[in-house]
Amino acid sequence: MNKKEILEIRKQYTHERCSISRICTCYVDGEKNIKTTMKEAFLSLPEEETFKYFNIFKQTLSGTLGKNLLNLEFPLDAENP
Repeated sequence: MNKKEILEIRKQYTHERCSISRICTCYVDGEKNIKTTMKEAFLSLPEEETFKYFNIFKQTLSGTLGKNLLNLEFPLDAENP
């Protein structure tokens, strides 16, 4: 993956281009116990909440390739059922 491909993925995080259909979240306490979970249709969330998630998603891709962002290879046979 190169910088251009990362920027293309980041562009997808808008209401107009969103391909995220569902989102699952959970709250974990300080002792690593799951306190609550949530599964919802992503675009049915309030608009300000979706913008908050879009910002979080964009931040995950804001690192430097090879330092904060790692390129992982997956075997092609894993893609076929």
